[in-house]
Amino acid sequence: MLTMKKIWTMKKRKKKMRMRTKEKKKKKRRMELSASIMSPDGVAIGHWSFNQALARRELMRMIVLHELAFSLVEYDGFRRFVSSLNPSFKFVCRKTMKNDCVKAFKEEKRILQGMFRNSKSKISLTSDMWTSNQTVGYICITAHFIDENWKLQKRIVKFTAMETPHTGVAMFNVMVNFVREWHIEDNFFAMTLDNASNNFAMVKLLMEHLLTKKLLLGGGKLFHQRCACHVINLVCQVGLNFLDPMTNKIRDSIKYIGSSQTRKEKFEQIVDQLGISCGISPSLDTPTRWNSTFMMIDVAREYRGVFDSLAIQDTNYPPFKPSFEDWENANVICRLLKVFYEATNVVSGIKYPTANLYFHEIWKVKQTLDQQHYEENTEFGQVVMYMKKKLKKY
Repeated sequence: MLTMKKIWTMKKRKKKMRMRTKEKKKKKRRMELSASIMSPDGVAIGHWSFNQALARRELMRMIVLHELAFSLVEYDGFRRFVSSLNPSFKFVCRKTMKNDCVKAFKEEKRILQGMFRNSKSKISLTSDMWTSNQTVGYICITAHFIDENWKLQKRIVKFTAMETPHTGVAMFNVMVNFVREWHIEDNFFAMTLDNASNNFAMVKLLMEHLLTKKLLLGGGKLFHQRCACHVINLVCQVGLNFLDPMTNKIRDSIKYIGSSQTRKEKFEQIVDQLGISCGISPSLDTPTRWNSTFMMIDVAREYRGVFDSLAIQDTNYPPFKPSFEDWENANVICRLLKVFYEATNVVSGIKYPTANLYFHEIWKVKQTLDQQHYEENTEFGQVVMYMKKKLKKY
């Protein structure tokens, strides 16, 4: 009769045998995987070992890079796919993946803070704020600096929701806390903002705060910089408020073409018949972006012949067709806005300094406006007059 001790010993041996069998199967599977790793030419690459930590980091990177949901790791289809690639991969839940991402963020933040702490470069900041469709306010702060290889660099260092009200005092508190957290007070050089009133209030408080600590060069005269692209945008928006009725026919024509697949195909057919190779198809503008209006008109001009031909072949289109006067107005608008478009592209560069280019580009804008000769009582005369006033203001 078996004693309890013998029974327990036999169970233990069977458990060990099962574990050994399981390990042998895993080892065999790893060898099969290793043998199945092939180069593009179909030749085995050689020994390969699976690294769970590395695979998990790559999964975390993929989720962050492509803005995927953390719940992806719990999808049955995803797990089956990964298991088919490597059965040895140990899956994690969405909470663990979230913790991995937060941990990686904190680590990268620590590295970046250390780089700023040891940097000999002055650091300038740009800040922007907007309200989402969900009426949530967000603030984004970007740091600009020169690295040890004399290359211009920029990093987004803060992107967070901001509670209302978005007053100058509230924004000042956010900015002061950020500067202290990142230890950049000693290297803080300048700040570029748009012309919102709360930005003026915030930068005034921040300047006073830094001046009391004697941390600003030149008494802070170079601290507050106006965003050049925002100034150009304001000048152009004034002009487009008057010019918008002149572009309605072009806008309506593009809407007409995009309203059905049949009309798109007909338009493309005429493009092929006329042998037009612009490379860019006509597209609608975005109301809040003046440069998209410029691009819409500029591209549409290349297809003027197509629109004229479409009016002959499609009996429903003529009410939307731009007139000769509309096209002439479009030519004038493009000549006027082109200098603003080119100036925006120059001063919004991120791989080269732009402060030294700002004056020259704005001077070109001023010269272009001064060279426009229209009677003040005409539509274009009023447009140029109001644009000059807005430019002079800034």
